Amino acid sequence: MTSRRTWIRSAVTALVLLPTAVVVGSIARATAPESALSGWPRQLGTAETDYLGSVAVAPSGDVYVVGNTAGTIPGYAAATGTDGFLARYDRYGRLKWMKNIGTDDWDGADLVAVSGNSVYVMGFTVGAVPGGTHVGQEDMYVARFDTSGRRIWARQFGTTSFEVARSLIVSGGTIVALGTTNGVFEGTGRPGDNLDVFVATLDTRGRLRSMRQFGTDFDDDPMSAAMSGGRIFLAGSTTGAFPGASNARGARTAFVARIDMRGAPKWVRQFDPLEIGTDSLARGVAVSGTGVYVVGQGLGSFTDFTSAEKDGFVTRYDFAGNRQWFRQFGTSGSDTPQAVAVRQGRVYITGSTTGSFPDFTNQGASDGFLARFSTGGTPGSIRQFGTSGDDFATRIVLRRNDLYGGAVVIAGETSGTVWGQTREGSPSTDVFVWAAPGS
Repeated sequence: MTSRRTWIRSAVTALVLLPTAVVVGSIARATAPESALSGWPRQLGTAETDYLGSVAVAPSGDVYVVGNTAGTIPGYAAATGTDGFLARYDRYGRLKWMKNIGTDDWDGADLVAVSGNSVYVMGFTVGAVPGGTHVGQEDMYVARFDTSGRRIWARQFGTTSFEVARSLIVSGGTIVALGTTNGVFEGTGRPGDNLDVFVATLDTRGRLRSMRQFGTDFDDDPMSAAMSGGRIFLAGSTTGAFPGASNARGARTAFVARIDMRGAPKWVRQFDPLEIGTDSLARGVAVSGTGVYVVGQGLGSFTDFTSAEKDGFVTRYDFAGNRQWFRQFGTSGSDTPQAVAVRQGRVYITGSTTGSFPDFTNQGASDGFLARFSTGGTPGSIRQFGTSGDDFATRIVLRRNDLYGGAVVIAGETSGTVWGQTREGSPSTDVFVWAAPGS
């Protein structure tokens, strides 16, 4: 079970803030040290290993967190293998509640979205959610909760193989659940035996409206998705070749695609290995205005320069699939941008690095970072942070303003101790959530 899901893990986190910095080209220059974290950091976990799934914010500024735990949440029985959890912080960072939402078997919560007074969660199970039936190895589920954490309904679906949750979008009365599968959903006509993209749409009562599966003849993994005006944009990687692209068998290359609400592809843009290196992966996508912003990493020779380790990139496309600009950034170590969010002319990127940005010192084997670019591609500030343990920043969402401690919410995993917090899992990992200033 654990080994099969290893390749789907995004990355993780921790926090002891270092200087604010300004990026010059792809180089960070520190301006002033800080003795403590701005905003509020929180460390969340059990005595065992805890994994972050995702975070979402409500209009009130409250933050919802989902993930997986191998430990025991207070008030609940010990996890069987792993269980999913759902937690809620208020706008000031006070934990309101944390609930076990697992079954009697292996499961986890990977994604969360908030719409009105409802909280939607997508995850995996090898058991059966309430009212559901187990189909294959690891099935997917989508569940709806109220703001107190009470389950309203759950919907389970799968193939005879396994599915992995990648993105959950709620728009109006439609829920769009995206991921990758190694099986074949009924009626899709796919051959199976490789990873395909799947797109499921449900209504807010949990009724399945449509299911679509597509991909190349090899492995396709949509790591992230974003929506604007009924247009859905995917970012991920493939070891095959989409129409109009070429790829040596087995070479992983990044792609960005636009699909409609029923999952039908409108266009796919596969990155050129000569431009971004021989092993590239798009990990995050965000939409703002008429721009589609994609972040990821590549190994080898980029357009800008050659690196022996993986460097990060951020690029912008228009809605027609035309690339408008491309920027590379990184350290002498391995750099892994994980997620991106855009607002008011600013592109926020979070991820992890094994190196040190100029004027920063790596605090452990892996640190987190928060980088900012303009929507025109101009580099802004960069901030590196970490504990003495391994820290991986994997998710980023934006709140309306800084009134409640921070407009940029970053989350991930840490094996260290976040500033001002208590380490719950030793030597295992905890989840962290940090509401950071947006400037």
